Amino acid sequence: MGSIAFAADTGHVRPPLLLSVAGNPALIKASLQIDSIPDTQYGPPLKLAAKWLRDTSLTNTAKQAIVFISDGQPNDANAVTTWINANKDIPIYTIALGDSTAPFTRMQDMSTQTGGVFYRVSPKDLVRMNVVMQQIIQAITVPTIPRSIEVTNTSLAPPQVSRSTGMNRNADSSITPVMDSILALNKGANVLTVKVTMSDNDVRNYTVKVQADGPVAAASGQSLSCYAMPTLTLLNKAGGVDSAYTAATTQYNVRLTRATSDLKQVIVTATSSDTTRPGWGDEEHIILPEASAAGGTTVNLKNNYPLNGSAATATKGDNTLDAAPGPGGSVTLTWQHPRDPREIATYRLPGKSISTTQGFIDVIRAVDAPHGVDLPVVTDPVVIRGGVTLVQKGGSAVLTSKGDLNNPNKISGEILDPNHTPTFVFKTAAPFSYSISIYDGLGQFLNSKEGAVDSLKWEQLRGGADSLACAFSILPVSKEGHRFGTGVYILRATITTHVDVRQDVGRPARVTAATKTFTNRFGYIR
Repeated sequence: MGSIAFAADTGHVRPPLLLSVAGNPALIKASLQIDSIPDTQYGPPLKLAAKWLRDTSLTNTAKQAIVFISDGQPNDANAVTTWINANKDIPIYTIALGDSTAPFTRMQDMSTQTGGVFYRVSPKDLVRMNVVMQQIIQAITVPTIPRSIEVTNTSLAPPQVSRSTGMNRNADSSITPVMDSILALNKGANVLTVKVTMSDNDVRNYTVKVQADGPVAAASGQSLSCYAMPTLTLLNKAGGVDSAYTAATTQYNVRLTRATSDLKQVIVTATSSDTTRPGWGDEEHIILPEASAAGGTTVNLKNNYPLNGSAATATKGDNTLDAAPGPGGSVTLTWQHPRDPREIATYRLPGKSISTTQGFIDVIRAVDAPHGVDLPVVTDPVVIRGGVTLVQKGGSAVLTSKGDLNNPNKISGEILDPNHTPTFVFKTAAPFSYSISIYDGLGQFLNSKEGAVDSLKWEQLRGGADSLACAFSILPVSKEGHRFGTGVYILRATITTHVDVRQDVGRPARVTAATKTFTNRFGYIR
């Protein structure tokens, strides 16, 4: 530890000394003196402190930090900004003394940009100063974040396991792991083992006993969430997603992407129906083995599963999904976590591309949990593109479009990439209006928007086709302009297609109005 006083320049300079050496703490304390000198310049002490920390003859530890205490704003603000922009490798913990109403914006910026923490302390509050210094010391000296944490309830048969998918370091230096699933408990005594992996050569095991004597919960509470939400799809031989199944027997790959847990193989329920034949349909249970697991994400995959798209009769349980041909047929796949019914994925595939008399086709979520990028200040959180093609592969997606139907803020394609911005794809047979609302995972309102697409532009992008595939991108900002944080969100949207009379060459048609309201959960990673 070393210390520097500063005003117009530095003073009472005490280069770093090892605190473990007898007599050194007293030398450092003796150097701590305060003079009353006008003018305050942040640059000189910051530069000297950084020079000391980078001098291996004075300091030899990788964990370094600057604790910066002042009662005023700097007179060399521009120079400090330039220096901070070029020196962000050492965290700066700032403590503002003095006027409780002063913003101390420069000190806050110093901590924010370097990964430190800003504190405000009254000069007379010695207890608060001690608490703040303890928090800073803990943050500086805390060990390396664990690579992973695994919790197993060995009191259940078979044992249940929950594994970490990420670690968050808190301001007080504690660590909050993000787990992939919820662990069930026996009523009464439970023995949990906690495996903490620091590195390949440092694995620590602990035993924790939990006494659960309360009443058995009927369902999970709202405060519990599973990350990330799963996705389920049928992939054709080219690895893409069909808009409709063919009137023939076709083999599809059934793929479920979900958060990693102790489940190795899963069972997907596949059903078919025909609106022209009430009660007709098939039901199959498809076993999906684990295909891969990496980075907290597991893929379960069943290749070459047959779908008969022209079945006259449906035979349940014969390992072939029988489906009806024509516009009335559809198949639906569903998977639900056996311990948490909120972790659910569905996929629907119609038997025929959208009819000119049908206004709307179901929505598809492009990416389950996109990784956000920097956003501009926006007033309209909805961007709609037309003539889109979506290709989903693994946990990512590639989307192309013919043009914008609604993009008042001129948001760039890089931001609208479905891997960065929550995006949903659907088809309509006519121009449409929309109303959307966004809520967080606890149902709290965040944003809403109503509007309509440009009918002329919609017709231009349709180009004579029966329908137009549209991408509905939701910019992750609240009504007040605050960006969403990492978590699970809920989209509720109502799409209303307009009555439309087409005069396409050789096939005039009338499209009736239709209204579709859907709710879709999605993850977002800031």
